[in-house]
Order: sequence, then C-alpha cells, then structure tokens
Amino acid sequence: HDTKQIINFEEELINNSFLVLGIRDSFPRMIEYFFSFYTNLIHGIKDPLCGFKGYNMLLYLEQGCFDNYKSIGTQLTLFGSRNKFKISQFPIKIQLRNGKSRYGKTLKGTYRIFRSLIISIIHDFKFYFLKIKTKNISKL
Repeated sequence: HDTKQIINFEEELINNSFLVLGIRDSFPRMIEYFFSFYTNLIHGIKDPLCGFKGYNMLLYLEQGCFDNYKSIGTQLTLFGSRNKFKISQFPIKIQLRNGKSRYGKTLKGTYRIFRSLIISIIHDFKFYFLKIKTKNISKL
C-alpha cells in the first residue's frame, strides 16, 4: 500500500474515528468478494480484509483483545461496527507485492477467509437477533 496515505488515516483517528479502513479497488481471491459483499450489506464496511487499518486504542480496550478466533483482522473491525463506533473508509492505492501473500491463492488461504466469514455471520446473528452482547467474543 502507498505509505503516504498513512497521514489520512492518522488525521481521521485523531479527529473523528475509532477505526479507519482502507478500501482496495480489487481483491486477489473470489472469497474476498463474498466477504466484502456481506460486510457491506450488514455493516457498511466495503473491504474488511484490507490490511491497511488504523485503530483507536479505546476501541481495542473496549473489546479487550484484537483477535481471539483467527479472524484475519476482522474481529475488532466488526466489533466496532456492531457497537456503533465511528468508522471511516478511504480508497487506497494498491502496489504490486514484493514477495508472497500471507494467505496465498491456495485452498488453505481461501479456507481461512471462509472460516472467518462464517464466524462473523454467526456473531452477527447472535448480536442482532439473539441480542447477545459480549465484549470479548469467545472462540467457537
């Protein structure tokens, strides 16, 4: 990602938001399109898997952890959305990667993202329909 855009994220965190998310213009895996469609529909979050994020520590302290179910960086983001923390999103410029992706284009990477999507759907169901509100969401 273009590191010059960090200034936009920092300013937004200082002035307004508890969470700032990057929005990529394309995704390397089909499963990411499904995940993004779901989170945009339910949470208004266009790219939950983008690694270019900024978090206010108060959001982290409210949840009590960053990730306790291998959510690929989506747990704290969706916690913030469910609990009405102000979230800002900015388009970011993608640059060609030097090296391999942490998730790769393998079946294992797709499985990890799919697993995180299913867990997110379950947590949304618990939160919105069963009205179960927990700070530190336990492992499934």
